[in-house]
Amino acid sequence: MIFDFLNRQKGISVDELNVREDNMKFKLEFLKNLFYLSIKTWPEKQKETIKFQVDFGDSLTPVARAFPGGLYRIIFPVRMLYELEQVVYGPGIKKHRKKSEETRVVLICLMLCLAHEMIHCVRGHLDNDVDSIKSEETDADFMAGGMVWGWIHNQLSFLKPYGFLDEEQGGYEMGYASTVLTSLFQKYHFEDDGYHLPRQRLLTFMAGYINPVKQTQGNLAARKIGQLQEAGVSAAKLLLSERGFDIHLQSMFDNPDNDSDYYEVMGKTNNRRDEDINEWHRASFLLEPIKKLLFKFSSKNNKKSKP
Repeated sequence: MIFDFLNRQKGISVDELNVREDNMKFKLEFLKNLFYLSIKTWPEKQKETIKFQVDFGDSLTPVARAFPGGLYRIIFPVRMLYELEQVVYGPGIKKHRKKSEETRVVLICLMLCLAHEMIHCVRGHLDNDVDSIKSEETDADFMAGGMVWGWIHNQLSFLKPYGFLDEEQGGYEMGYASTVLTSLFQKYHFEDDGYHLPRQRLLTFMAGYINPVKQTQGNLAARKIGQLQEAGVSAAKLLLSERGFDIHLQSMFDNPDNDSDYYEVMGKTNNRRDEDINEWHRASFLLEPIKKLLFKFSSKNNKKSKP
């Protein structure tokens, strides 16, 4: 089915099809396996309520859908992966190495997309009678950043074959990947699409990643991660400029209207964000592993601080 999708794209020769198919196949397999690892510890009854599938059509937007009976489905479009590969790896056809920075950047983009939709499912965003409002999108972005941090801690044995090491490397590549992903959002952004602006989403993804670091290790460690994220953003901007994204970068970073509704949206979202370590992700059994990690780190820090 990947082959059929690629066959519909312009400018891909027959010789390139198999290489591109292999490149995309292992990344989609990664995403599917990460999803099932994430729900592995769920109660059996809850596991049956959520499914993951790949859309091989031409849609670009990942979606989460609710169905009668408390059932949910996350649908990831293969076109999103195709677009990300075009940006990150650039022109030319080559076999993508699993253990490379480019691959990790693409995988983190996929992780953010998956986490965002999972949050919509488990936080009750899809149970409203109307489409998700901006505050719920902010909530999903913020928690998606936290989930990437949690996956790096909880699923490191799964991630190591791709070269993932620790939260510091993850911080740099999180800044890089978030910028690439939101630049694609900017490219296809239109007014009143239900999301806040791509630059705001970039900041929210990164804030979500930093938050558990701050809660467990303090401001100094969080500041270091923030600096690494900024370095990742700078590196991504250079790459994106080379890929012809200057106009989109200008819209993202140089538009004075970018923050016009951001603080209002974040203010409405504060009630949904659990920044206190004692309440971190309390509403979601999906994120229990992150909560346990936070308490574990917190206990260690408390013991160290005792006289």
